[in-house]
Amino acid sequence: MISFSIILPTYNIVAHCIKTIRHILDFDYGSFELIVINDGSSDGTKKQLAKLDDVRLTIIDTKNVGVSAARNLGLGIARNDYVLFFDDDDEINPSILDILDSAIRKNNHPDFVRYSGIRENTDGSFETIPGFKKPMYNNEKKE
Repeated sequence: MISFSIILPTYNIVAHCIKTIRHILDFDYGSFELIVINDGSSDGTKKQLAKLDDVRLTIIDTKNVGVSAARNLGLGIARNDYVLFFDDDDEINPSILDILDSAIRKNNHPDFVRYSGIRENTDGSFETIPGFKKPMYNNEKKE
């Protein structure tokens, strides 16, 4: 099983953030960590995050450094094979880690995968959902 580190920066969007975190923690996939970077929120995010208790969850509080720097903080502590970046108000397919696991295995474990709106068909093939970019693996040429 491929392991994933999910990095989720958040700033002043506590209700959506908590909903997204709970949704991710409900994933059935067996090997992932969720790293939440509280980027200096002043809306009670820190207090709400402190109420969450899950061994897969790591919370980092920082002064407001911006989304890119917050993601980089998460990268600095990520421990797993592949890293995913989610936003604090994302609605995420609960099967995304299974889909990515399958795609990574079928593509010879590339170092890098760019994905956006992919789904696995019943025959095991993958397709891009209309309106999204085709997945790209590090061994492919960019279109």
